[in-house]
Amino acid sequence: MIWFYVYGAAVAALVSILEIPANMLHHVCSTLECGYNMLKNLNLKERIMSNFDHKSRKLPSDNKSVSEFPVAEESYYREVIASFRGDGSELHVLTWVCILIFGAGLIYCVIKLLLATSVEEQILFGVFAIMLNSAQIALKLWFNMRLNRRAIIREIHNLQSQFTGAID
Repeated sequence: MIWFYVYGAAVAALVSILEIPANMLHHVCSTLECGYNMLKNLNLKERIMSNFDHKSRKLPSDNKSVSEFPVAEESYYREVIASFRGDGSELHVLTWVCILIFGAGLIYCVIKLLLATSVEEQILFGVFAIMLNSAQIALKLWFNMRLNRRAIIREIHNLQSQFTGAID
């Protein structure tokens, strides 16, 4: 309800700035109020939650599904290796090849930075080292987000199959 008043205040401010006629403002406000009342009357949240509660009560009450949940997650390296098979594996391999290339380039730039004799070379290799490090970090973050996405999708499929199996 608060958002309605905030939105109304913003509309009133725009009306005063743009000098919109009063009858047009009345029409806009009545439309907003009508839309708000329609949403309020739908009670979507209550309907969805009651339907979910009804279906979840049909689930088995024993703790068998909880006991089957693995205590230890798969190791990170197993997840990485598993990501090299299946959908998107070419992109994951390419990502790790780029990460290794950027890592080697970073080491080369740091060595050249330390051995540089002029200030221009130090700045050049320092900037390249920072850029390669940033690119490597970005690729690792992207790859880890993809791993998280795979894990979440796998868990959703497991929950979906358990939930539909319990309802049927």
